[in-house]
Amino acid sequence: DLPWRDRVELFALDKDNKVLGGYYEQDKTHGVFGGGIDGDNPEEAAAREFKEESGWPVENVRMLPIDPVQHEWKPPYASAAQAERAKQFRGSRTLLAAGDIPADATYEEPIDPSGLRNIKFRRLVDALRGTRVDRAYSPETAEARRAAIKYLIKERRARRQKMGSYNEKMEKVSFLP
Repeated sequence: DLPWRDRVELFALDKDNKVLGGYYEQDKTHGVFGGGIDGDNPEEAAAREFKEESGWPVENVRMLPIDPVQHEWKPPYASAAQAERAKQFRGSRTLLAAGDIPADATYEEPIDPSGLRNIKFRRLVDALRGTRVDRAYSPETAEARRAAIKYLIKERRARRQKMGSYNEKMEKVSFLP
């Protein structure tokens, strides 16, 4: 049995909690940057692929608690490259990660541009709306991407609530004699 070709997609957020992504030409669904894990660990691969495809650096990369998505490759293949890879791998297994684009980050021209179109920073809820399962080339991948975005929305809400209670405590302390 051939092994899976491991890959990782990265949901990178800016200081305003907007995710950088675009739309796939093929099915007009929202996606993010990613690529193969080539001897590095998933976090390193996510940061490398994100920089290569988007032109932005990323930090604080962490794996998301979303099950990997597996796609078995069978003819007709999506591309000549996939047909060649199918000689070594049974298909792809996609992991999902998140990271932060530093506030002082500088954009550089991508060295390996992705196939995404209309690339820009979007609110998480807008990225979620654009990740359409009903028209996705791979509904399983779209579902995993939606789960990742929902997780990030919940994570950001929890962080805001925590900061709110911290600020309330600090206000009370500042009034003490």
